[in-house]
Amino acid sequence: MQAVRRALGVLVAVVVMVGVVGEGAASARGHERAVAQLAEGGLPDPSPLRARGHVAVFGTGPGFPVLVSTRYGRGFRSSGFAMPRSGLPRWFGTGIGGTRHLWAPHVARVAPARGRRGPAYNLYFAATRRGGRDCIGVARSSRPAHGFRTVGGPLVCGGRRATAIDPSVYVGPQGRRWLTFVRRDRVSGVGQIRIIALRRDGLRLRPGARSRVLVSNGRTITEAPSMLTYGGATWLFVSRHSYRGCGYRTEVYRARTPGGRFTPAGPHHGRLVLRSRAGRVLCGAGGGEVLRTGRTVRFYFHAWRHGTEWTGGRRVPFVARLRWRHGHPVVARR
Repeated sequence: MQAVRRALGVLVAVVVMVGVVGEGAASARGHERAVAQLAEGGLPDPSPLRARGHVAVFGTGPGFPVLVSTRYGRGFRSSGFAMPRSGLPRWFGTGIGGTRHLWAPHVARVAPARGRRGPAYNLYFAATRRGGRDCIGVARSSRPAHGFRTVGGPLVCGGRRATAIDPSVYVGPQGRRWLTFVRRDRVSGVGQIRIIALRRDGLRLRPGARSRVLVSNGRTITEAPSMLTYGGATWLFVSRHSYRGCGYRTEVYRARTPGGRFTPAGPHHGRLVLRSRAGRVLCGAGGGEVLRTGRTVRFYFHAWRHGTEWTGGRRVPFVARLRWRHGHPVVARR
């Protein structure tokens, strides 16, 4: 319990320092908007973590910047970076073709390590392996939003011709942990959403585990997987096309079980239409993750504001509250 209090104390202290009003998330839900912009600054690939009424949202960028609030869709303030330079993986460096990526963070709470008290937190991320291509690594911290340091070598790599990116943890009905990720062949251009079993601590793959394909869409870019079980089915949220422009969009797939066949859920290939509060379709809405709290499901994502990649725009974070209609998720009206 002492470690839990210490971890939560750090998070609460950060919230107080940045001036967030101390309002409980439960009391704020009655005033929650169906779609809300979390910040004006750029925060691509937002990944939410809930910790006792507080929400931390991690994003792509040096050190993985973090926003924190006591509410799900309002009051977010910058609270520094999740990973100090000393926490970077030793295998990180310039790869094939001069690439050097560090992106797509995802943080998950896990059981304490043997002999320790209180929860631990794993940060999964994609990074370029020195002399190679992008791989997936994992870092650990006893605090929910800061102090992450890489543990060991890469969890998953794609070899000399493929990248492994966009990690996200799915906890199945039996409590087992799985890592979803994207494997993209850099020669053929074919990309796949894959899943592989993790050990209980989430720091290593389960012995003998092999990845299997959930969705393959040929050469059409398909990325940013996020899974949950809800209403007796398993749902897979993905992003398709190039993130650089307004054609980037979110689509949803459904399967009866996590090991079943995933098919588009809803019209227009399962597209989840994401609009601003004014009713306009948001430009390039994707790169998101789902967060379930009880029976409420929220989708945190980014969209372009003030232009796109080619015109000096920035990807800012949003959240949309979802509901299910006609057997597939849609954005709540209010």
